[in-house]
Amino acid sequence: MLSDPYFYIILFSVVPMIVCLTVFINLIRTDPRTLKLGRWGIFSAFFIFVSINLLLLYLNGQGVIPEGVLIIEAITLVMGFLIFSVVIFIGIIVESIKVWRRESHSIANLLLPLSFLAFWLMGKIISKISNLPPKYDYLKILTYVYPILIMYIGWQFIVFFASSVIYGWLMKRAKANYFVVLGAGLINGDQIGKLLGSRIEVAVNHSNKQQEKAQIIFSGGQGPDELVPEAVAMRDYAVQNMNYPEDHTILEDKSRTTYENLVFSSRIIEQKSQVIGEKFLFFSSEYHVFRAALFARELGLNAQGIGSKTAMYYRIPAFIREFIAVLNSNKKKHLKFLIFILILNILLVIFTNYITRNAV
Repeated sequence: MLSDPYFYIILFSVVPMIVCLTVFINLIRTDPRTLKLGRWGIFSAFFIFVSINLLLLYLNGQGVIPEGVLIIEAITLVMGFLIFSVVIFIGIIVESIKVWRRESHSIANLLLPLSFLAFWLMGKIISKISNLPPKYDYLKILTYVYPILIMYIGWQFIVFFASSVIYGWLMKRAKANYFVVLGAGLINGDQIGKLLGSRIEVAVNHSNKQQEKAQIIFSGGQGPDELVPEAVAMRDYAVQNMNYPEDHTILEDKSRTTYENLVFSSRIIEQKSQVIGEKFLFFSSEYHVFRAALFARELGLNAQGIGSKTAMYYRIPAFIREFIAVLNSNKKKHLKFLIFILILNILLVIFTNYITRNAV
């Protein structure tokens, strides 16, 4: 076995797999409110895939992966390509039309098609620049930087998406004595819309599944166009529409932002429980819950989030807005990377031109 080269190849794939899985599991057990959750989850999945294939090569003894396995992997790759090309492209068009018809015609609600249009236009511009004569070499730096930028943004999005999905799955069975439902605005001044109603319903249903019902804090102040504080309307909806006991509800009617929702509610919880850092669960829409969880961690709160279902046509542009917000929260780190790539490519162009001229 020790003389077999495949043994060492497998070993060099299994070791990083174990390391990645160890870090990933440790994040789950300690605090999953981090983008590292998705990053290490992706690394773990990759090395598991590689290790399984190498193990099959070793067990087959012929240096060839069994035909059946190859067929399954080929089908998976083809289906993956179709999903990420044709299906997603069609989905973008369909969902963008739905957003245009059902929501306000704001730039925020058109982020998805506008993003793809911007990438398409930049691709065309880069293609034109690459065909310019040598005297425009300084512009050709963009042809090197742009693909790296696309891959970087793509990787960040995949990490954010993976982190959100894994986090949502982990929190499905989370328990606490206190729940906080984050506000989302009222309709016609005093009515609960579908978005907010879904948050309340998930919180109430989750509480009913626990052995002891949670104290639910409804968090939301009164906006200039609202007839009652949002917290009051939310409490009434839970009590009247879902028969939740009123003595298990608490109002937090001063907050206007997610920051205030979390901070003001945590203060109420500490006062009620007489415990500093008392754990609580907050409920928001599934596209927003992971960023809110990142926010809660930054604030040092012992809080985890659970997301409620949202219509697909609204979820996609909203999720992109969340991704942009997360990028913006780490803008210094991303800016440093972009500056590094730009400087590196400028030096590369200068070096290439120097070598070319001296060769002539």
